Parts: sequence; structure tokens; C-alpha cells
Amino acid sequence: MIEFFVKRPVTLISVYAVMTVLGVISLINLPVELYPDTEYPTMSVFVSWQDASPELVEREITRKIESEVFRLQGVRNVSSRSERGQSTIEIEFEASVDVTYQKVLLSEALSGIEFPIDARAPEITEKSPDDLESGYPVVLSVSGPYELMEMGEKAREIEEQLERVDGVKNILVYGDPEKEIRVEIFDPRFSPYSVLSEFIKEDVSAGRIRTSGTSIPVTVEDRKYPQTMYVYGRDISKIALVSYGIRDPYYLSRINGNPVITLNIEKRNDIGLLDFSRNVRKAVADIEINGDVTVDFERDEADDIRENIKKISILGIIALIGVSLSFLFTMKNFFSVFLFFLTIAFSTLLTFICVYFSKLSLNVFTLSGIALGFGMVVDNSIIVLENILRHNEEGEENPLVAGAKEVFLPVIASTFTTIVVFVPFLFFQGTSRQLYVPFALSASFSLLSSIFVAFTLVPILSGRIKPKTTYRPRFYLWTLRKMLKIRWVVMPLAVLLILSGGWIFKEKVRKGAAFRYGEEDRLYVRIHLPSGSDKSEVLKIAGDFEEKILEETGYEKFFTLILSNMIILEIDYEEPCQPAYALKEKLQRFAVNFANCRIVIIGMGDPFFTGGGGGGFPQFSLKGYDYYRLNQYAEAVRLKLLQNPRIENVDLNASFYGRGAQKEFIVSPNRVMPLYGFNPAVVANALRKKVTSYLVTEEDRFVLNIFTDSLLRKEDLLTLRVQSGFELRDLCSLSEVVYPPVIERENQQYTKMISYDYQGPYKQAEGFRQAFMSSVHLPEGFELGDVEFYMEEEVLKKKEIIIAIALSLFLLLAVLSSLYESLRKPVLILVVLPLSFFGVALIYWIFKKEFDASAFVGLILLLGIAVNDGIVLIDHLTRGKMQDADEIINRCGHRFRPIVITTVTTLLGLIPFIFSKQDIYVLSKLSISCAGGLVFSTLGSLFILPVFYYTFFGRRKSSS
Repeated sequence: MIEFFVKRPVTLISVYAVMTVLGVISLINLPVELYPDTEYPTMSVFVSWQDASPELVEREITRKIESEVFRLQGVRNVSSRSERGQSTIEIEFEASVDVTYQKVLLSEALSGIEFPIDARAPEITEKSPDDLESGYPVVLSVSGPYELMEMGEKAREIEEQLERVDGVKNILVYGDPEKEIRVEIFDPRFSPYSVLSEFIKEDVSAGRIRTSGTSIPVTVEDRKYPQTMYVYGRDISKIALVSYGIRDPYYLSRINGNPVITLNIEKRNDIGLLDFSRNVRKAVADIEINGDVTVDFERDEADDIRENIKKISILGIIALIGVSLSFLFTMKNFFSVFLFFLTIAFSTLLTFICVYFSKLSLNVFTLSGIALGFGMVVDNSIIVLENILRHNEEGEENPLVAGAKEVFLPVIASTFTTIVVFVPFLFFQGTSRQLYVPFALSASFSLLSSIFVAFTLVPILSGRIKPKTTYRPRFYLWTLRKMLKIRWVVMPLAVLLILSGGWIFKEKVRKGAAFRYGEEDRLYVRIHLPSGSDKSEVLKIAGDFEEKILEETGYEKFFTLILSNMIILEIDYEEPCQPAYALKEKLQRFAVNFANCRIVIIGMGDPFFTGGGGGGFPQFSLKGYDYYRLNQYAEAVRLKLLQNPRIENVDLNASFYGRGAQKEFIVSPNRVMPLYGFNPAVVANALRKKVTSYLVTEEDRFVLNIFTDSLLRKEDLLTLRVQSGFELRDLCSLSEVVYPPVIERENQQYTKMISYDYQGPYKQAEGFRQAFMSSVHLPEGFELGDVEFYMEEEVLKKKEIIIAIALSLFLLLAVLSSLYESLRKPVLILVVLPLSFFGVALIYWIFKKEFDASAFVGLILLLGIAVNDGIVLIDHLTRGKMQDADEIINRCGHRFRPIVITTVTTLLGLIPFIFSKQDIYVLSKLSISCAGGLVFSTLGSLFILPVFYYTFFGRRKSSS
């Protein structure tokens, strides 16, 4: 291949012209997104059963649905929440499953289940965003000089226009008020349900008539209007007050404390985020609506993509400048800079072609693989160029071909040793595979492209580079000669250095397990009030928290979402800052003033830590398949916790979805109830003091609220009138129980979250938590473990990391053994790996960085990079004939400049990313691991490897 292109320069130009065109076309057509799609196909089932307790919901609804769900194919995970009045089952499928078809199968299966008579039919959706997460990539706010009701109408007009935009899957309007009819019953003989039954009477069939030979059904419509309505023969005005008004929306939305109407837009999975954002922005700009209406983008997640691409591009340009300056300094030739610019450009274009045909997208991970390769892709070209120049200086015939051929095998070997360390990424599972496989592929494509460029373009262009002086590293050769003489001192010192690296890593480096990709700097406040809480109380608590946030500075904006008994506040920060953590502490102190609600405050991103803490935050997760035995073991855990005097406020019913355990009255039918002709539904209707429905008239659509303000005390329940002549005590008995706010299951295994307050510093509290977990021993089928946060997933597990490192070392040894047809020399080359690990431990210790899973990925990448210099050096040493000290030193001098240049270029390519902010998390941690290890692997290759090689392979005949 080398000689072919050297003799046919026109062919080479044609090949690179085609490569350029295809590369540019591939780049234009590559989908762009922030992160690889790590979400599996999901489906949610929601069933509403008004006012039913969590245990009743779980027994009568959730279990029945789950039994059908596990009959579906490709189910990966099933989790459920049984809360008061509702059941939510979330189903996760394997990536290859057709969710639409599974939805049809599940709908048919659920249609055959007998649910409680007053439970609503199951609602099945293919994907349901979680309440705590924003869930919607684009959020618009609609404002203008109108009343809120009129603004709602304007927002609905905008919604209709945006629903036609390509890529829009769903739009949810928050803050849109509705017209309301309030029916307040003052006659105690009538219940809200009895009044509602008059509104919802079905139309009456009047038979059929025959006209022109066609039979047409006739229906008498029974339209109910409150002004003329009768309830059991009595005018409604005689039993209730009827009024018209505006009802606060179910979802009340605020931005920075100001009420707004927001349009939360969800995108389809088959369109990229950048294209989706571009379509929505164009549609908003073209919106035609009467009146002075302003539509603002409150959130557009595509902005994050644009910002990260901009940052990576800037860092890549800085790296290129650094690499170019290093060439200019060492080669003292401007054409060499141009040559390596071409090397990077064509390698990158060829990489884009490979990425496009691999059906990958351009995202932070694929761009990281390409950008980190800027320093590495030129390494092969440097080695080829340096060897060609050396052959040229020595006056050899045809130095272009001879110089390139001589290093062909070591270049191939060194490149493949870097690529093979990516093979373990293919064995990652779940999210880690979806994240790191694109990174590995893009980096491998970049390295393979560099081989093609190094052996085709570089030999032809290298003829124009004439170094001004022959370089001979005299100080290096003198130092190496001295080290060979005292090799029995040098080798023990190297072993001591390796051992000290292990000690530094174990004792001094701070370690972390979880890697949270794409994490925004946000503060979440989630407030749960008891069921049936008054809306005015909910609004007041929301306003109190908003006032506290408005007193602070540093945040970009904050969102408030107010539901019937829940408040969600999300505070966004443009960048990590101390006020973010200070606000979290302030809100936590403020939250203790509210005793009637449960408040969870979570910080996500760099300024916060997640997990641990007090204030009712879940500390343990207790799991088991038997719900009642699980409660018994939970009580045992509570008693053991309270043995520690620092523990307070143990809650066995902690949850992210509701407040602690709630009291409930159980009304149980007596045996005489059916004898009197009653059933439980009649009693339930008499107990209901408020019902909500919708009333559609010819003029409009109303929310219909029918209620009575007569609150019942416990002692009044038994004397409640069910029907004429019958009280509740005649038909039922009354008991009081305590229920958890939510019953959670995952793959049919029950989960209880346990929270407590620890009076002491966080480090001490975390130490106690870990020790307590290890001290609790439960029967088989039950386990006490860490809380699994749905907003945070541990992407790489310890087992995966250990397997990846072991497999990488095995593959390295296999590649090197096949290169040298020997095991001794590959083992010798691998000596630089523990030396490079000393550099990794040292840099993390000095810079006080956390060594987490992302750093481990950098360590795996380092395994492939660190041996490259050793391969180039040992390959050249083995070609010597004498194998004495003089020849070994002389041949080490031949490889000194290419090794140093490749190390410097790689380091200059990494340094900009080392000092990047944590929002480009992958690049930062990968670069730190690689840079720290590369310095010491290079020193080991230049000084330690020759000593070991001379000791075990050299001949002791040196005249020196």
C-alpha cells in the first residue's frame, strides 16, 4: 500500500478528494444530540380509584395488572406505585421490542380483568415523564395583557398550531383555568352524589322511526341546566346554592413566582433534539394569533447541545494549537505544522464517514472520542515521519518507502493495543453500554483512520521536510548509560515506586462509585400535603417557599408546579456556585416549620451532594416478597436504630411520592346490610362530601363541583344518615388503621423506604449508615440496602470495572505476544503499566479529584496508550545485532524524539480538557487519568524499560 501510493500521487489525491466530499456529507447528515439515547422503550399504566387506600389499590388493581404485564415479551423491568386513589405501573422493555404492539396486547389483556366498579378504566401510555424531572425538552410560556381565562384561550390556540409541527408528540398546557359551576348543598338530606346522579343521567332512547325505507334511532336528550334542575322532585335552588366562577387549574404553573401559562412540549423518539428545537422555534416565529401575545422559551434543552458543542470545539482548537506549536518547536519547519493539520483533518473526516455508516449520532461521548484522539491520531504520523527523516539523513535508498515499512508493524501493534482496550466496553450492561460503546467506536474509528493517513499521505509529503540539524539527545544518552551501570539499584527503586502508587491510591485518593452524566445544576423541592388539603393552604405554602427563593441570588430561574396536594419547585443554576448550596441549607431549615406536610429537598449537580442527610430523606431500602413480614422486619429495624442516642424521627413509611403514614377510617359492612337491601356503594355515596365531574352544555364546558361544607367528626360518623330511617351504625362498623402513603414494588418485590435524622456531621452519619447496614441480618428473600434514586443511576458497577481492566490486560498481552512470538518481551512492555498507575494516583491526590467510574474508563483507555511507547522502543531494540549496552543506548536515542513528541502532542491534546468545567464531565475525568499516567509511562519507557531489557536480554560486552 505504501509503495503503491508513493508511485501514484494522482490516485492518492483522488482518494482524498472523495474522502473529503463523503466526510463533509456525512457530517452534515449526522444527527446531533447531547447524549446517546440511554432510555429503553417504556410504557405506563395508570388507574384511578377515587379515595381508595394504598393497600386496597395494591391488592385490587396493581397486582392484577402486574400479573398480565409479565406475560408480555421483552419485559426488562416492572415497577409500581400504589397510592391513595391511584395505581401507576411503569414497564421497561428491551431496546428491540415493538412497544406499540405490546400496548395492544396489554389493552386486550386488561379488558378481561374485573376491576372495582367505581375504578376508572386503565390508561396506557407509551412513555410517561416523571414528576420530579422536567420530562419535556421545550417549555414555552404564554403571556399578555389579558385575564388568565382569556390567556388560556390564547394558549390553546397556540397549542393547536404547534401540534402540527414535525416531531411534536404531545403538548401539555399548565396553568389554564376552567369555567366552574359550584353546587353547595345546604340540605343535609341530600348527598353530593345524589345531586350528581341527576346531572349525569343518560339520554333516553325513544325507539326507532322508519323514513324512506331507512330505520333511524330516536334519542331524547336529557340536558341538565342548574337553573331549571330538579333533584328527586325538588327545585335545586331549595337544597343548594349554585354559583358560576373560574376554577384554579389543576396544574398551576409559575416562573420566578409569577403565574404563567406554560406549554410543555414532548418530542417523538424518531427525531433529533436539534431538529426538533429548530422546528418548534420556526413554528413559534410563524405563529399567527390575534392580540398582543408573547411566547417565550423558558426551556430548550437543545441549547445545552449547542453550548457543549461550542465548548468542545473551542477546547479542540486549543489542543490543535498546542500540538502545532510543539511540531514547530521540535521540527523547526512550518510545513510540518501544515502536514499534521492535514493528518488531523483527514483522519477526522474519515471518522465522520465511519460514524455515519455505524448509525451513531454526534454527542458528547462520540465527540469526546474524536476530540481526545487529536493528540493520538498524529502519533502514528510522527513515528512514520521521524523514521523516514532518519533514513533520509543516513542516506538510504528510497527512504520514503523503507522508513515507512520499517515502522509499519509497531505502528499497527501500538494502534491495536489502544483499540483492544475498548473491547471490554462491549460487555458493559444497561446504561453504561449505551454511553461508552459510542465513545469506544468513535475513538477506534479515529485511530484506524490515522493509520491510513500515516502510511499514505505522510510518506509523500514528508519529502518536503528537511530538519535543519541532526538531533542527538546527549543528556538522555548519558543518563541512560549511568542507569545501566547501576541497574540493580534502579530496578528496586522502580518496584518501590509501583508499591507507593498503590498506597497513594488506597489511602489518599477520594473515591466515588456513581457517575451521573448529563447532570444539570438544579435544586428540587417537593412538598406533599395530606389528601383533601384545602387549595388555599397549598397555595400559601408554595408562596412561602417562593418568597425564600426570591430573597436569594445566583439562580437563573425557578419553576413552580402546584397540584391538588403537591408542590414541585425546580431552581435552575447556570453554573455551579456557592449560593446554590446555601439556598439548599436555608430551605432545609425553613422546611422544619411545616408539620402537616412532607418536604424533600434534593440538589443535583456539582454544588450539591446527593444521598444521605436527614429531614426525612430516605436512608435505607428494605425489600422482600411478603408485604406483611416486610412490615415486621421494618419494625425490628426501627427498634435497632433507636438504640443509638443520635437517632431521631425514624419513619418506616418514607417516600418520594407522599408524606408519612396516614390514619384512615375503615367502614366494614355488617351482616344485616344486604337484608335491608343496601350495598357498600350506597354507603360510600352517602359518605362522599365532594364530587367533581364535567358538564357539557350547548354553550360551554364546565367543571362541576358538588359539595357540602359540613365536616364530620369521628363521633358523628356512626349517626350519619344513609337513607331515610337508616344510620351508618345500623349497617356498618367503624375501625381506625394506619396506612403508608404509597406501596412500591419492583418486579413484584415490595420496597419500604426508611428515613431518620442523625444528630451529627455528614461523614459520621454516613459511617453509621454503612456500619448499620452491614450489621442487619435478614432471612432469605429480604434485604436491607441503599436507596436507589431514579434520578441518578450508577452507570458503571464495580464488577464491570474489574472485568474490563482484567480483560484489557489479557487482550494487550495477547496482541503483544503475537507481535513478538514471545511472552517475555510483552511482559517486559507491560512493566510501564504499574508505573503509569503511580502517575494516575499522584495526579488525583495532588488535584484532590474524586476517582469515580468515569476516571476508571480513563484508566482503561490509558492501558492502551501507555504501552505504545514501549512497543515502538522494544521493537527497535530487538532489531539490533549486538544487543550490548552501546547498541541499546544508541537505538534508544533513535526513538527518543518520536516518543517525546508523541507524548507531548498527546498531553497538549488532553490538557485543555483537564481544565474544562464539569459540564463536559466525560472529557475532564478521562483526560486527567490519561495525562497523569502518560507522563510516568513515558518516563518508564525511556529509562526503566531499557534497564530491564538490558538486564534480561542484553549481552554484557560493552566497552564502556
